[in-house]
Amino acid sequence: MLRKITILLGLFIFPPALWAMSQVPVERHTIIQFTNSTPHTLSTYIATGNNVELLTTQIMPLSTVALADITRTATDDDITLTLSNAEYSFNLTQRVTNSELAFGIDSETVTIEPQTDSAIQRVELQLADKTNTLAFNSEKLSKGGKVNYVLQLQDQKPTIGAGNEFSLLSYNIWATTIFGSKKVDTRLTEMPAIMSGYDALVLTEVFDPIRTNKLLKQLSKEYSFTSSEIFKLGKIMQSGTRILTPWLVEVEKSLKYSNCNGIQCAATRGVIYTRINKQGYIYHVFATHTQSSDDDVNRSARLAQLEEMGEFIRQQNIPEDEAVILAGDFNVNKIGLPGDRDLMTIILNASEPENKGHNLSFDSNTNHWAEKPYLEYLDYTLTGNDNLQPLSASQEIFAPRALTESLWGIWDLSDHYAARGYFTYPSK
Repeated sequence: MLRKITILLGLFIFPPALWAMSQVPVERHTIIQFTNSTPHTLSTYIATGNNVELLTTQIMPLSTVALADITRTATDDDITLTLSNAEYSFNLTQRVTNSELAFGIDSETVTIEPQTDSAIQRVELQLADKTNTLAFNSEKLSKGGKVNYVLQLQDQKPTIGAGNEFSLLSYNIWATTIFGSKKVDTRLTEMPAIMSGYDALVLTEVFDPIRTNKLLKQLSKEYSFTSSEIFKLGKIMQSGTRILTPWLVEVEKSLKYSNCNGIQCAATRGVIYTRINKQGYIYHVFATHTQSSDDDVNRSARLAQLEEMGEFIRQQNIPEDEAVILAGDFNVNKIGLPGDRDLMTIILNASEPENKGHNLSFDSNTNHWAEKPYLEYLDYTLTGNDNLQPLSASQEIFAPRALTESLWGIWDLSDHYAARGYFTYPSK
């Protein structure tokens, strides 16, 4: 008994400094996470640092990766992770001091020394003469935690051009709460800035009435015309498809499809047509959202709808010297069903311009909201073959994203990426 008392007494009188020296240093691991919201692949390497492991050497466009694992001990360490492509490079900097972590950035135009503020911070970076936003924050560093970085290229869309130039944004905004849409208010609030500056918008899944009416009212400050909704008796839902433009609309028509399948028959599928006069140049714009899913029954319904759309276009008797543009969520997956894409262009007598953007418009690998495991190309801007042909035409699939606190770590504004087309026609 006396021996036990002596040992316990020794523990109480043992000098604190010597007691601390006898402890094993606490080791914590911190993940550096990086989101590449640009269209460029980034390579990465460790420029300086000892207690750091690189977890990947490439970051693909629009992807989020665990970039590095930092081991934090009592040993001080200055760590530099360099990210680069053929045109530019920049550094993510971390400093470990007595196991505490500070983090910052370093580029040719901006340097933020390593600091410990956990709040979201945003800075503009000029990389290869293009403006980017780099945002970062930290989470639970006292337990190891992680540091989040995201690089987002600011939108490069051109300004509205002369009368013979036409730009169109086609975007499925996923405002369908009844079918599982999330954070609709939050996402739609960020959309007007993304949608600004086009000759026309084609929007699909514009369903939740209170929320989408608020969006359309905001857009009406720039786009004076919004097409009417279409509704077929016996259906539960309208079409959710709209055309918006700041230019004079001389004609507006629509067709309600007679073909559909299953639960999707609850919505009024169809096509909306507008004849738009931009500074004396006439553009015939057709917008649609067809049957989804790739099983045989739904494919058949979709192809039947496209047949109806093609016949509707022919019925308009559009002059050969006027431009025809088709846009929307066609739900024709040219990745999984390339033959169906070819059949679509034959049925509609239309051509798809070269895509200069992302290779998928529904990408569950990079889009937070897209349902796994789907990797699809569904959204298009097309030009009519029997009418005025563009001198140049291009299409770009791009990712509308926001770096706001309410969408931090989510980024995406819809489960689809947007498609935009740029067309230049002969001048008068």
